[in-house]
Amino acid sequence: MTKNEYRTAAHRKATGDESAPRWSAYLFDVPGGTAGRPRLAADRLPGSVGCLDPAADRAATVGEKPALFTLGSGRRVRDLGDFSSECAMSRSATVFGTYSAGRGPEDTQSVQVTENAGSRTAKAGTSSGGGLGATGGCGVFLAEGRLAAMAPTGAAERSEVPAVGLRTLPDGDVYALAGDGTVTRHRVVATGSDCSVEPSGSGR
Repeated sequence: MTKNEYRTAAHRKATGDESAPRWSAYLFDVPGGTAGRPRLAADRLPGSVGCLDPAADRAATVGEKPALFTLGSGRRVRDLGDFSSECAMSRSATVFGTYSAGRGPEDTQSVQVTENAGSRTAKAGTSSGGGLGATGGCGVFLAEGRLAAMAPTGAAERSEVPAVGLRTLPDGDVYALAGDGTVTRHRVVATGSDCSVEPSGSGR
């Protein structure tokens, strides 16, 4: 695939038994800004496509019984739990967030970071819903109003960076949106089995 070509997935609910809906994923190239003809990538999925990484040939569904599958062959790699509200993906890891209504002003959130090419999974609970990202083998999310990072092999590490939103980049940078509208840049660093959020000048 050349640098001017892109791959993405579209989805639709399959017809049939509405008591057990299934979804299909379609893949299409966009060379030169013109979409090509969609082609079936995977059929009878448990939910819609929530996130994908074409470079890693992986995608994941959200909703009930989320699953990881390959884009090229449509093969289901494995199931990823009981339910997910949203997800983010990098070449190495998939991050799921599952929300439930809390008694306070914020929803509660359960975060799961899973290896794409392995079986290890780490989980954490937070009181800050919304905002997921993935870069390298690390998941990034909000925990009690601050940026936090977690690897599939370690525990969550909350930083001192205040945030109500975030955006991760494949090169390891993460942008934090504070409550006052200020945006700051930081670095997600993997060390052994842990991930952390460090100043933007930090290296891996």
